[in-house]
Amino acid sequence: MKNNIRTRFTVIIICSVLVPLIVFGVWLMHSFKSNQIQNQINILKQQANEMSAVVNQTVELCTLSSNVFLNNTNLIEHLYDLENEKEFSVKELYDFAINDISAMEKLIASNPYLYRIRVYSNKSDIDEIMPVLFSKERLNELNLSYSDNNTWCFDYTDNIFSANTRHLMSLLSPIKTEKGKTLGTLEVAVQMDKVFKSLFEKNKNACLVNDNGEVYGKNLNIDNKYELSNNKPVIWQNNNMLITAIRFDSLNSTYYSVYDLSSLYNTTNLWQLIFIIIVIIIALIISLLADRLVRNMLKQLYLVLDGVQKFSEGDMNVQIPVETNDEIGVFSKQINLLLLSIRDFINKQVKNEVIVKDTELKALQNQINAHFMYNVLECINMMAQIDEKYEISKAITDFGKLLRYTIGWKKPVVPLKNEIEYIKNYIALINLRYDGEITLLTDIPEKINEQLIPKVSIQPIVENIIVHSSNSIEDRKIFICAKNINNDVFIEITSDAKLPSDEDKKRMEQSILGTLDSKNTSGNGIGLHNINERIKRTFGEKYGINVIDDGIAMILPNQI
Repeated sequence: MKNNIRTRFTVIIICSVLVPLIVFGVWLMHSFKSNQIQNQINILKQQANEMSAVVNQTVELCTLSSNVFLNNTNLIEHLYDLENEKEFSVKELYDFAINDISAMEKLIASNPYLYRIRVYSNKSDIDEIMPVLFSKERLNELNLSYSDNNTWCFDYTDNIFSANTRHLMSLLSPIKTEKGKTLGTLEVAVQMDKVFKSLFEKNKNACLVNDNGEVYGKNLNIDNKYELSNNKPVIWQNNNMLITAIRFDSLNSTYYSVYDLSSLYNTTNLWQLIFIIIVIIIALIISLLADRLVRNMLKQLYLVLDGVQKFSEGDMNVQIPVETNDEIGVFSKQINLLLLSIRDFINKQVKNEVIVKDTELKALQNQINAHFMYNVLECINMMAQIDEKYEISKAITDFGKLLRYTIGWKKPVVPLKNEIEYIKNYIALINLRYDGEITLLTDIPEKINEQLIPKVSIQPIVENIIVHSSNSIEDRKIFICAKNINNDVFIEITSDAKLPSDEDKKRMEQSILGTLDSKNTSGNGIGLHNINERIKRTFGEKYGINVIDDGIAMILPNQI
């Protein structure tokens, strides 16, 4: 009976793994093949669109350049004079060469996509002006066929003057007078291997066929059964080939290219063979592992059921023994973790209740202590007023305001005007400590008074300036100036004491960055770093405090 159950589980496991694996493998191979073909089609389509754009740009460039020359009245007049065998003086030829031919030459040189533009007169015996004006014999040397209409010529060699530049294509246009008399021929040439690169690459199968049946490139003998639209590539599959065709009405030609899919099919067949071998190996491994897995699986399952039964009966300390590392073993570990989490949750709940009660008690105690201190200060204040000790009364009042401001932290940021009021109370108390008089002067626009600022962020800066700006406390002025620049608020805290030395500035910069050696720091130095960090955490990394020539500047975002 046990062997029968084990066999059934083993067969189920093997079938559950292998059947989906085989189905998935067949689907994967088919999808891989289809995706590879589609990806190649997308690549060919992208290449065809890029080439079509280049061809259109080239045709437009040649047409525009041709129109410029055909509309050149000075050129037409000169060709007309040549046709009528006019005798030109040296000055006339020189002026024409310097003025008109030079302008044409600059036009050609200004466009790097053009190979050349030449004008061929109908006359043989003329004064040629290089590199633009030539006699008709030069055109005959190129073996170009032309007519009274615009004609495109492909894949010829420039053998004039031994240039021997191969793979040229050009637009030949007749040059006519207003009455229709032909005076010569205009050649606008570009390098064909830059327009149709694939025609001249050895590893590419491509050709260009004009409407006269002339083939440029490799003769592919393609049977085109599709109706082509101008400049729109069409790609179809024929056996093991992908064929791309593009019709160019402006060139009276059609471009074809062939991509061989044999290498792709060979790759797909190789992956299929590898997949079959992997499936056979997996089947053998699963057969061995499944039998062992089933034997251990049932034993561990009963251990789990026993542990759950004890837990349901109230044994909260139950621990399920884990004897396997399979799914049931993992499940057993998770059950143990769950029981442990329940016990921890109960303990934490008890501790949390204690903490809450303790926190409530401390909060009440702090509230009582704060009220007690305020009441004591108020009593001392009243005693000072009764004894007419008004300076003491004012000092106690200022200290009470200072204490109330620093203890009350309901909000991390406050309006700037609240912080300034706090600084006034602080300086009033500082003046009790030293013989000199410290005066606070502020220049803060009304709107900026409502600017939000981290609470108790200016006082450490003021204290730093008072303590470190000079060796002794004398009559001194502290300036706080606020202004709005580029939607940011700049608050400058400066003093009329002598300017800090470079060493002092370096120390303050290190304090702000928190890199100052702890032996060289004071509470104020740490305070500068804390202020800088509080501003960055509150408003962002671009804000903070910086050292300026006579103090420290605080940069905040405009919160008004």
